[in-house]
Amino acid sequence: MNNLTFKTLIILSLLVFTGCEEEPVKTVEPVLGELTAYSDCLNTKSISNTYNAASNFSCVYYQLENGKLKINHLNAGFNCCTEGITADLTIDGDTIHISEAENNALCNCNCLYNLEIELHNIGFGIYRLVFHEPYADPNQMAQLDFIINTSDSLTGEICVERNMYPWGLL
Repeated sequence: MNNLTFKTLIILSLLVFTGCEEEPVKTVEPVLGELTAYSDCLNTKSISNTYNAASNFSCVYYQLENGKLKINHLNAGFNCCTEGITADLTIDGDTIHISEAENNALCNCNCLYNLEIELHNIGFGIYRLVFHEPYADPNQMAQLDFIINTSDSLTGEICVERNMYPWGLL
């Protein structure tokens, strides 16, 4: 091997090994969420809420602030005598599924409730919110399934009209 080829190989080796710095590992915080509050049956009293919706609408108001997406679901249908309301949150890519449920339907009646949900570690971007509600039959009424763009607007609302029991009675 001649001297010029050897020097070229050494220089190339140094460039390759010194030019390839290891990139720092980017940590992404997992998106966490929870149901933070829910009202009593709206036929009685409810949690204090700055949002209102006619009883024949189911509405979602959202606000992104400091990585926290606050969601108010107004007029969610549940049993009148439930022993509690839950919301399971799952993330699938850019889709956020919110599955609402109740613990024990003890009475033969339904009513409307307001729910407050918070998601943490949400960045700016486009998301699809899909609500799965126990009494909103997708074959009979409009669903809460919509796109939000938190890069364009930090707040927004979506409402769907519902005219089947328990909606539209108040």
